[in-house]
Amino acid sequence: MSAPKVHFIGQDAAAPELVARWCRAQWPEALPAGLIFCVPTSLSSRRLRDALTEAYGAFQGIRFVMPSTLPTFFTPPAALPTATPTEMFCVWDEVFDWLQSADPKNEVARKLFPYNATWLSRPRARYTVAKKLMDLRATLVERCLDFNAVANHPVVQAQGENEKIRWAALAAFEDKAREVLKRLGLQDPTDVQLATFKNPIPQPQETSTEWHLVMACVPDFMPALCGLLDVAPHCDILVQAAPEAAESFDGYGLPRPEYWCEANLSLPPEAIVPSENPQVEAEDIDHWLGTFGVVNPADFCFGIFDREVMAPLTARLAQHEIEVFTPEPISLSERTPARALQSLMALVSDPRPENLIPLLCLPEAVAVAKTNYATLRSAYEETWEEHHPRTLQDITVFTKSEELKTFVGLCQNWVNNFRTATVEGARAFLVDLYGALEVDPTRDPLAFATFDALHDLLGELTNLRVQGEVTPALLSARMQDISLHPVRGAADCAYEGRFEILWSSAPNLILAGLNEEHFPDTTFEDAFLPNGFRKELGLRNDQTRTARDAYILATACALRAPEHLRLLSSRSNGRGDWTRPSRLLFHCAPEKQAELAQKLFSESVPRPMVHSTETAIKLATNPVEWGKAPDLEKRTLSSSEIKA
Repeated sequence: MSAPKVHFIGQDAAAPELVARWCRAQWPEALPAGLIFCVPTSLSSRRLRDALTEAYGAFQGIRFVMPSTLPTFFTPPAALPTATPTEMFCVWDEVFDWLQSADPKNEVARKLFPYNATWLSRPRARYTVAKKLMDLRATLVERCLDFNAVANHPVVQAQGENEKIRWAALAAFEDKAREVLKRLGLQDPTDVQLATFKNPIPQPQETSTEWHLVMACVPDFMPALCGLLDVAPHCDILVQAAPEAAESFDGYGLPRPEYWCEANLSLPPEAIVPSENPQVEAEDIDHWLGTFGVVNPADFCFGIFDREVMAPLTARLAQHEIEVFTPEPISLSERTPARALQSLMALVSDPRPENLIPLLCLPEAVAVAKTNYATLRSAYEETWEEHHPRTLQDITVFTKSEELKTFVGLCQNWVNNFRTATVEGARAFLVDLYGALEVDPTRDPLAFATFDALHDLLGELTNLRVQGEVTPALLSARMQDISLHPVRGAADCAYEGRFEILWSSAPNLILAGLNEEHFPDTTFEDAFLPNGFRKELGLRNDQTRTARDAYILATACALRAPEHLRLLSSRSNGRGDWTRPSRLLFHCAPEKQAELAQKLFSESVPRPMVHSTETAIKLATNPVEWGKAPDLEKRTLSSSEIKA
């Protein structure tokens, strides 16, 4: 065991090349056994694997992990099985039952959420609050804290009475949740991680008693990981920076906020481009791409930090025959099978005829009824206009359409099954709609992942070790809680994340959405953990995020000449609300700030357009002449000529 060693590996190339160069200097012949590379993202791991394979002439069989998986290399507390996310929802539901009985006047609930004091009586709101509290506990683990530790922290004790009551209540909830888990013979997954951080014991590898960890250009990770790095058998931390920049990084290779939040990033002013809105940002990028003639996707790195830019830019790139992969996670609840299930649950909770329409609009449901949408919709509207049915049974009584009767009967059967047994009813509904569908994971990996996630979720609900019924609210909460990560197929290029732009060797860099709240991605003023409170507790905060993004921006731009950079910031969003350019764009020499402010905040200047002579032939006036002011006769107007 030895202290981590920080190595500054330069700034003259992309991260994969620099890491491979460092490895060749350390191990000229082959990489040693037991080596583990920790990289920021899965895409960066693939790029590093390719770089190492090229450097050594063959794949070395090295493991690649992300910072979030580092605790798995340390021995967890042996004991009880860990509760699943669904079981944790049920545990917190029991905690809220206890709160309701212990606080009949709802005073504590109002202290916690003063703007939504009725959440205890609404199941869906309960699960929303449970998710909030579980996420809050996961955030506190970053600094080896829990609710009890925060409640007794000097920072809280120095605050007002309301804050003391709030955190004391959260600590009581935490104690009650642990009591419920102990009774069930389960462990809280957050407590397991907390115990690992507080007493880290490295696990031996299968092929080696000791392993060697290399943190490869990871500019941001939770503070609690520093304790794991200290006790790792061997740990090298690689920083993509020159050795003379050592003072701007801490002992774990993380950018120091006191330096990077005020540093002169030396961004080239000619590369900074203001745009009116996200749509125009995509047009400006397209216009710049057009100056290259034939566009080779491998020559461009796209860092898109504003999601509103992605759709119009994707359409623009399609005109260049470039297919783009968007790595943004997708909530399971947004996928078609889950939305179909939510439509059924809406009908179960409120079986009015109006709630039949979402199911009636589902092609899969219509296909099961062996009819078509137009026939069903026409029959439904005719029945509604003539009889105004109040129940589903009224529709079957009044309608003259046999197809609509069959469809309503089918929906009633789904509703009855769901009410009898939520999980089995949901499974039967999905089988009826999609049971005959064959999904090829190689051709449609996202569809396969959707059905796989639903299958696992229903299995998790079936095998609950917590007593009680599975409710539609619980099923809905879990579907919203699960994220799907698209798998990159044969797309030409991808929208890079903030960590991945340093791992791209493309000669041209395009960064769009350089606005506040996107870059740096500031934390909203959380009711429980506002930014100032985060800083006092030692959690990652706006300053550490700003330092990280300032380092990323400066390094990404330093790798390329100014004429190969485009840094775009929009003046407004898609709704027309004014936005602010990123503060990092103004991290330049003082004499340049006024010039840059004038460029970013002044009225936009239309870019030059190349007019077609063929178009000019068809018009009375050549378009080239349109921009010229007409020769108007100058005339003086006297005040006597003005009439009221």
